[in-house]
Amino acid sequence: MIRSNLHTHTVFSDGADAPEKMVEAALSRGFESLGFSDHAFSPLYAEGSMPLARFGAYKDEIRRLKEKYHGKIQIYTGIENDSLHPFETGGLDYVIGSVHDVPLDGDLSVCVDSTKLAFYEGAGHLGGDTMKLVEMYYRRVIRMVETQPLDIVGHLDLPIKLNRDDCLFDTKSERYRNAVIQAVDAIAQAGKIVEINTGAYSRGLTAEPYPARWIIRECVERGVRLTVSSDSHSADTLGFAFDEVEHTLREMGRAEIWQLTGKGFRAVPL
Repeated sequence: MIRSNLHTHTVFSDGADAPEKMVEAALSRGFESLGFSDHAFSPLYAEGSMPLARFGAYKDEIRRLKEKYHGKIQIYTGIENDSLHPFETGGLDYVIGSVHDVPLDGDLSVCVDSTKLAFYEGAGHLGGDTMKLVEMYYRRVIRMVETQPLDIVGHLDLPIKLNRDDCLFDTKSERYRNAVIQAVDAIAQAGKIVEINTGAYSRGLTAEPYPARWIIRECVERGVRLTVSSDSHSADTLGFAFDEVEHTLREMGRAEIWQLTGKGFRAVPL
């Protein structure tokens, strides 16, 4: 069973619940560990990211919970860094690196998981080529894993969050598959962990976790380390569809996932 979650948001950034409520939910689900990964401050998301002045309080609160629940659940302090505005990560247990925005010319950037309208408008700067925007997203993923300090690649394949029924771009096209595979190859080369993320799935925005099954299989074939997260912004989604993901991994012959332990990231049997 999967009894850990490292992608967890709270009221310190854009989550709905306090950290302690997330810990209580994790305990009620039989979790062995829980990691907090609120959004580091980003000027693009001033309202949804953690203000710099709150970072100290965030670390203090997680430290308090570690002490209070010692012996009941292992608690870790992490952060989710945005690739365009990486935050100083010293003193943290782990870092999730995520691409949310694709930079265009000048100061212009396009958020690939906000709205379909924003996606179309962003592609408008590229001659209306929505697939080019997706390709640029994956090149940004490659740059991130090659140049920034991170342990886990957050929600790989994020653009499909807005692409249900291929309404924005064709996920069966050669261009799309090539862009994905190039990124997976770069992740494998860099030795980073890929999360199978059930966050959008829990909110009904996608028909399955991301990345899609075929991408998970590409990761498995390349020996990419995998972890599973619910990218929870509230206590009720913690551990969503973990059994389903476990079944998928077993079908693909993957008998373990990677979890953070007191000795760093280790393979844990399913």
